Amino acid sequence: MLADWTGTSEQVKGAINNTLSFTQAAVYCCVRSVLPKGIPNNEGVFRAIKVTAPEGTIANMVLPGACAARGLTGFRIGRLLFWRIGNDVA
Repeated sequence: MLADWTGTSEQVKGAINNTLSFTQAAVYCCVRSVLPKGIPNNEGVFRAIKVTAPEGTIANMVLPGACAARGLTGFRIGRLLFWRIGNDVA
């Protein structure tokens, strides 16, 4: 699975920028939550998921960008993924 955030807005002055690791965590959390509970929570699951985001965007900020409120963006990433996965499955 590829979660490609190319085309995402450039990073902003406010603290809502994500680090790439936070964007990855949001993707992993969403995908993991829709998989059957019998699948182990290990590297094998996450190795099948690739997350890309250009540097300098709200999904992959560069320092000294602000990111203290990154959850605001990260949770929106999650909502978007749940919507996308739901539309693909339905």
